[in-house]
Amino acid sequence: MAITARNLKPTLIISILFFFMVIPMGGHRVMRESPQQYNYYDNYYYNPRLPQICENFPAICNNNHGSSGKDCCRSQCVDLKSDMFNCGKCGNWCNYSQVCCGGRCLGVLFDNSNCGRCGNKCSNGGRCNYGMCSYA
Repeated sequence: MAITARNLKPTLIISILFFFMVIPMGGHRVMRESPQQYNYYDNYYYNPRLPQICENFPAICNNNHGSSGKDCCRSQCVDLKSDMFNCGKCGNWCNYSQVCCGGRCLGVLFDNSNCGRCGNKCSNGGRCNYGMCSYA
């Protein structure tokens, strides 16, 4: 028995047409409510169940909305130029009485170029004593 239009039921014809309409749509991108647009092949890169930390999402530190720095150290956004617990590199702690200035640990109690804080120079031959410039 040959297949003709008379033998086919209308629901079968509609099903076949629907099947051929859906196949070409498979390659289109899918929009999700997320910071970026992903297609269904990007599931390896985006996992909504991962914690929102900078190791999983590095762009969090570059956002500047409440981020304390653009560098990621131990799941936290930090500024390697001023963070005394990550000065210059992750995990580099400044000692007591030191401050992180430009990524270097400096003693600000007796430094005439950084007296009390970064970049505070004692003028007129003053000396830095315990973080204060003396002018006498």
